[in-house]
Amino acid sequence: MAITAPPPPAARADSSFQALFYLVSIFLLLLVATDLISVALNRSSIVGKLNFAMLWPMIAMSALFFRYILRAAYASPALVALHLLALISAFWSLQPVETIERCFSLIATTSFAMLLGSIATPRGLAFLLAGFGAAMMIVSTLAI
Repeated sequence: MAITAPPPPAARADSSFQALFYLVSIFLLLLVATDLISVALNRSSIVGKLNFAMLWPMIAMSALFFRYILRAAYASPALVALHLLALISAFWSLQPVETIERCFSLIATTSFAMLLGSIATPRGLAFLLAGFGAAMMIVSTLAI
């Protein structure tokens, strides 16, 4: 049996960072992509504000790793065009304030998806999907 050297500290830090990134992503997706907040708070009036506030960590992570979003935008310019179309649609909308608010949600979630798509490896995305599915099963079981 061959003895192998432990990975260098930089590689260990990188793998722990990726694990933390995936766990935070699963948590954010669980809060934003489900009605967990509205179920937990019994559909009170503050739910809309909390759902909107949950987008800020996604925006912060997207701003922190902005170069990855630029790489994804260069690879898929159609997503950028759809974002611009959503923003421009406020000019002909009957309710421009609500349109801008929903555009913010669209841009926040799509930029986070672009970030996940360009940072994560296929194995990491599979881990993220499995973790999200497991978290959904646990939340669904607790809700029953």
